[in-house]
Amino acid sequence: MFAKSAFFALLACLPQQATIPVGTKLPPYSFLLSLGEQRGRSHCYVCESLEKPVVIFFAAAKDPKANEKWVSAEVTQLTKFLDGELAKRPTLAAWMTFGHTKQEELDGPIVRWGETAGLRKLPVGTYEDPLGPPAFRLGGKAILYAVIAKEGKVEKVFSLDAAEGVAAFQTTLNGELDRIAPIPKSEPKPVTEIKPGSASPKK
Repeated sequence: MFAKSAFFALLACLPQQATIPVGTKLPPYSFLLSLGEQRGRSHCYVCESLEKPVVIFFAAAKDPKANEKWVSAEVTQLTKFLDGELAKRPTLAAWMTFGHTKQEELDGPIVRWGETAGLRKLPVGTYEDPLGPPAFRLGGKAILYAVIAKEGKVEKVFSLDAAEGVAAFQTTLNGELDRIAPIPKSEPKPVTEIKPGSASPKK
């Protein structure tokens, strides 16, 4: 059982050749934002992030009217993780794009989902195609796709195909984030020298 789980975890984190090829220029696309500063607008984050390290999450959304759990627990967990990392890595640009047939139908559900998940930094919106932007060639078979880019070019694409691979996916993603957008080291506080017999500095 352990060997089987490890096998699926490894598969989940391997670059998927069926998606956009590594080395390709990151394709620009606009999508309607439900969370973030551009809420209510169609915006192209790729266009303003060509000089930055980038992580894009893509996921196909189930019909929120027919299924209350239109976002899987795995997607929620990983999105919360990326949201937290975005707050710690000032050079990173990241956002989440759901694929759905009608953008307006997903606006309210995304807002409620974001509030429940406690998202604070990550822009989230909808692209009006269940498979996402055509140029990314995602295929729609995975639970979640993560596109890693730097200096305007795709470096890696990961897909989560099984719930068993969530922990491995997050570990792999964290390693990629450390590579492309490391967390700044905090400056050490200066040590105040106290001479013998002198009073301690006031706090």
